Amino acid sequence: MLPWESKELNTLKDMRHQLTSIWNHTELEMDDVSRFEIIAELSKASSVVSNLLGVMDKELDRLIERDAQVIKKVCSHCQSEKITICESCLDEMANDS
Repeated sequence: MLPWESKELNTLKDMRHQLTSIWNHTELEMDDVSRFEIIAELSKASSVVSNLLGVMDKELDRLIERDAQVIKKVCSHCQSEKITICESCLDEMANDS
């Protein structure tokens, strides 16, 4: 891991590596391969997919927890965090007075 790389970037690189490794189990010369060898390779590919799903679920849970902690108030009109009262609230306050 390089100092500038984020955890998300490294997770995606690992997932990409695992996905490409599936080809090692599916691009066989089928003429000389027995039924049991094919089943074994399919089982290995299935294991990679299962592991990838676990990595993805773990990363999704981590990101959801992280992002949910950073709840920001953003104006729906200008999408800015720099104001505390958005235009629709100002309009509503003007109508109430």
